Amino acid sequence: MINEYVFDKYGLNHHEIDISINLVSVYDSLAKPFFRGIYHDYKKELTRQNDFIGLVHCVKGKGKIATRGEEFVLEENQALFVHYHNCVCFSSEGGDWAFYTVWFRVNNLKIELDRVYDVAVTDGEKTTIERMIYLLNTNEYLNCCKANTLAQGLILDILSAVGKTEKESVYADSMKKVALYVSQHVNENISVADLAAVCAFSRNYFFVIFKQFFKMSPKAYIQQEKIKKAAFLLLHTSTPIANIADELSFYSPAHFTSCFKKCYGVTPSEFRRQK
Repeated sequence: MINEYVFDKYGLNHHEIDISINLVSVYDSLAKPFFRGIYHDYKKELTRQNDFIGLVHCVKGKGKIATRGEEFVLEENQALFVHYHNCVCFSSEGGDWAFYTVWFRVNNLKIELDRVYDVAVTDGEKTTIERMIYLLNTNEYLNCCKANTLAQGLILDILSAVGKTEKESVYADSMKKVALYVSQHVNENISVADLAAVCAFSRNYFFVIFKQFFKMSPKAYIQQEKIKKAAFLLLHTSTPIANIADELSFYSPAHFTSCFKKCYGVTPSEFRRQK
């Protein structure tokens, strides 16, 4: 008698969608009457430090979010995705305003900004928000990864609720090849021409497509990936900082320190001491 191995149930990932969400901060807020919170980054140059998205979900009451171009009134069970750099003011409207805010960076997920959606606050949302805040405040690497995972689930649930699911870009396969190339050659000096050749695009055409897809220039993306690799080496090895700078093809240790501090807000040595 031959025993056959049978899969009773299974699932296939047909799309192999690559989405990354990186949390910046999470807030569980109660704004009292006449609250007015001013944001100042809309007056500043757009940099990595202020280039991210926020999900604002109203739990109770009413609030107003003013951006450089518009004003949005959020009432109970309404949500808004907004770019941080465009925010001018958050204010309560006539009473207490309870709301959640999740600030995050995202790759490869299309989110329509500056539009108010009717989305009910679920029973488990407060628990998820509180859990994310707790995990982030431990300042531990794996806990921050867990918080990112919770954020991704929350954001995708909101998008599913409003019917805004991800649509793959026609250039997704080419850009995945480019991302893989950068990952495999992150220790080298990578040029824009190198990346354009990966997907057989002209340099100028590649630059336009890349920026549309990754929301940053190729050079900024390459540097971002080098800094990520550097952060890993700082946390998990005892390699001297000067050697890490050389290994990742930075011009000098000083240049590496400058780039790293712009990204993480601390020097490489300070980052290593925090582990």
